[in-house]
Amino acid sequence: MQSDEESEHQIEDLEQFDYFNAAETREVAKKYARFIGIFLINFSELEHILNLAIAEILGNGRSHDIGYVVIERLSTQNKIELFHKTYSRLAGSLQKSKNKVDAVAKKLKELNKFRNSLVHANWLSVDTSGFVRTKLIVGSDDGYVRFRKTKITPSMIARETKAIRSLILEIPDLYEKFLES
Repeated sequence: MQSDEESEHQIEDLEQFDYFNAAETREVAKKYARFIGIFLINFSELEHILNLAIAEILGNGRSHDIGYVVIERLSTQNKIELFHKTYSRLAGSLQKSKNKVDAVAKKLKELNKFRNSLVHANWLSVDTSGFVRTKLIVGSDDGYVRFRKTKITPSMIARETKAIRSLILEIPDLYEKFLES
């Protein structure tokens, strides 16, 4: 196993066969399930707040219809980009407001990336250090099968949940500020 450019990632080569240990899986569930569930419920609330932030601005505070029509088929990443571009435009030349929008968008992107790793992780593969397979990689030049492993621990999940709770409060402040101006 080799380390990736970040200490929170590793690359693991597939040996001849892949397997998992059912007994270890039960232990993983005991250790992680509560943290994952709380994170996902909070992320769902954050995504709803993001939807509202977009709908408020696109509807100019009068209605959410237009905003919801626009975001209907957007991925979370696309919603984050729309939020960032729309609110950056509204911030205009106010550097302090633009910096705030940039910081919120950056954190949204980080949380979405973490959520994707959490949701798509192969929890049967988590090791004692908290590294879990999050991506299958087949080398285009050599055909070797490898797995990207990302470190995800209960304490990391709790930390990211706390970040979500903070953004849930910050985002409405932004759209209320911009609707007033």
